[in-house]
Amino acid sequence: MSGIVAVTGANGFVGRALCAEAVRRGLTVRGITRSLVSCLLALKTWRWAMSMARPIGPQP
Repeated sequence: MSGIVAVTGANGFVGRALCAEAVRRGLTVRGITRSLVSCLLALKTWRWAMSMARPIGPQP
């Protein structure tokens, strides 16, 4: 899949997940946020949190 999507609230909880999924699917993402600084801080925090996450559910 290819194309460009705009995501409002890209640094919010849902927006970050939506952006990540769009990139995973091969889309170009244009994130719309209130400020660049808040976006960069949120991205850093989000990456750290995701690096600590472990899957739940049935294990193979």
